[in-house]
Amino acid sequence: NLAKFIYALGIKHIGIESAKILANFFATQESFLQFLLKTQLIKSILDMDNLKNIGPKIKEALLEFTSFNENIVLVRNLFSVLDVSHETPKEYIK
Repeated sequence: NLAKFIYALGIKHIGIESAKILANFFATQESFLQFLLKTQLIKSILDMDNLKNIGPKIKEALLEFTSFNENIVLVRNLFSVLDVSHETPKEYIK
């Protein structure tokens, strides 16, 4: 699922719990990819201010990850061969 995918990218400061929160925030692989492509970068970073446990270190790490084109190419290639669906974790369902 998307949370495991984000976690598996090995982005600094992003553990499995943060990855679950981010997966819930992005909701789809397309939304995550648009973030990485900087289409929604600023809006997403600002929207993350409301996310519990997603602080400045994680946002900086995400920005650093997006600054390397190799990372974007890697994610695109993986998305082209993997079906990364998002399942809202039970703990986030109200």
